[in-house]
Amino acid sequence: MGRGVKNKKICLSCIRSDDFVSYKDGKIWTEAFCRALREYAEIYISAGKYYFDRSLTVPSDTRIVADEHAEIILIKGTKTLLLRNENVIDGSERKIPADAPCDENISICGGVWGEENEERLGYGVSGCFDESDSYHGVSTCFLFSGVRGLTLKNLVFRSVAGFACQIGRVSDFKIENIRFENCFADGLHVNGGVKNGTVKNLSGHTEDDLIALNAYDWDNSSINFGAIENLTIDGVQSEGGANTHKSFRIQPGVYPYKNGEKEDCRIKNLTVKNVSGVTTFKMYLQTPAYINSPEKEIGVGRIENVTFENIVADTTSPVDKQANYLNGDLVAGNFATFEVGSNVKNIRFINVNVRLDKSAYPNSYFMTVGPKSQYIAEKHLELFDPYVNCTVEQIEYRNICINDCLIRDLQPFIKEVEFNALYPSALPFGKGKLVAMHEIQKDSTAEK
Repeated sequence: MGRGVKNKKICLSCIRSDDFVSYKDGKIWTEAFCRALREYAEIYISAGKYYFDRSLTVPSDTRIVADEHAEIILIKGTKTLLLRNENVIDGSERKIPADAPCDENISICGGVWGEENEERLGYGVSGCFDESDSYHGVSTCFLFSGVRGLTLKNLVFRSVAGFACQIGRVSDFKIENIRFENCFADGLHVNGGVKNGTVKNLSGHTEDDLIALNAYDWDNSSINFGAIENLTIDGVQSEGGANTHKSFRIQPGVYPYKNGEKEDCRIKNLTVKNVSGVTTFKMYLQTPAYINSPEKEIGVGRIENVTFENIVADTTSPVDKQANYLNGDLVAGNFATFEVGSNVKNIRFINVNVRLDKSAYPNSYFMTVGPKSQYIAEKHLELFDPYVNCTVEQIEYRNICINDCLIRDLQPFIKEVEFNALYPSALPFGKGKLVAMHEIQKDSTAEK
């Protein structure tokens, strides 16, 4: 909750201070903004450039409104992130208690928020929680972890080296009209403990996933592990050229804490609609790359009640450019618009238009179910997890078009992947299984 009565409103550019430091074509506003955050419930940022040399911490019951031509910029060489909430807890080593402190009612609307970077800099180099990188799973420009009632609206992220916006342990939220310009990692990176929210109208250029729903994640990419539930994604448009990674990640799993406890990082009640410019929806377990055998016993995740509606995808070539996909390996080189390596129950496709190039890639499909492998023999290095066993139950579909042809029988466009002996391994290789699929009959209100 809030910590008492604050002054109602301040315009940032009205602040007069002896703390300003000149920088390029503007000033460093860090001290003035931090003071405003402590003293005011609402901060207005007028058009102009505002530079910062360390993180801004936003308390509960705070609203920041920025003009569309206001640029809030973290200066080059700053190791820490630009903006975060107060009550952030690192949950990478042990479960966070359900009654752990949270912030409430934070709203940021408008403005261009970014960095002065020209490439992805890597974990522990930029976007860190603090100078000592004490929460190593944080790598972002914005971090919201432990917030009830969050609004992010009409924002532009620009030239961000890590994730543009990373959220976890957040409930009752609205993220709307977000654009990414020359961002070098994920755009919106959603981790565990997230529920009851909407994400609407994401667009732009990122060089990793434009949006990632990582209930399970690697411990260098998250401090929050757990369920993602009751979430609607409405409007995603991936743009850009060769460097754009046109994928949409949906990743459940079972996360092992260091004390032996395990977290069910499930994804439940998810609706994804009005998406274009995406090559692949990645719904498989991806463990950290390893030599010989996985470092941790990470369980296959589960997805329940997910709907994809009004989707346009071009999967005429693989989104991952490894040799086995490009060369058409019919065992380990299968790829698809929807790649599933999780246990899924109740998945629905409505109005999905996919392009495949079966002449160039006979190993391409609408959906694959089962494990993936990219093995580099000379290094004994595996990039995926070929030991996954998973089942997809209850597929429903209506109005599926592949290469502009209406598909009444989807079965030939789904591949159950099974690995026998890809290479010498002490572990048994996995397989995928499909159980029950049917076409939904049009109701009386459907288009004819």
